[in-house]
Amino acid sequence: MEELEGLGHEDNILLTRPFTMTELEEAVREMKTNTAPGPDGFLTSFFKNFWGQVRDIILEMLQLLHRGQLDIARLNYGIIVLLPKINGANQIKQFRLICLLNVIYKIITKVLTLKLNTVINKIISEAQTAFISGWYILDEVLIVHETLHEWSVRKKKGIILKLDFEKAYDKVN
Repeated sequence: MEELEGLGHEDNILLTRPFTMTELEEAVREMKTNTAPGPDGFLTSFFKNFWGQVRDIILEMLQLLHRGQLDIARLNYGIIVLLPKINGANQIKQFRLICLLNVIYKIITKVLTLKLNTVINKIISEAQTAFISGWYILDEVLIVHETLHEWSVRKKKGIILKLDFEKAYDKVN
């Protein structure tokens, strides 16, 4: 077994061991209930309400995934939907794209995420601040403000580069 840089043997064992019912139940418990259904029409609340009847089936799916025997292509698809950002939207920029995914796919990814979260601090640089649990977008604004203030007080010069990715996801071929 090849070990990831920054991870020890125990971490690799944790990440590659078979999934447990405890991990699965934690993932489902943490999932939001009031989300839109996926292409199969099932809601998260369905899985939570009928957990006693579906939990063993889902664990079996996770075990098949672990063995490389799950046909993920049947689960890994979504429907892209345009949601209006404002009432009476009539321009494409007034819509937001979302992808509706099957809840079973969301459950699988949540279990994988929870497992990865146990070691993520060992493989993600401390300099990484975006998309990290517990960090907020305004944290970066505060850091920039404090940096500018410190430069001003110390009479230092510097360059700050701001990249605007607003339009990066507004393109559709």
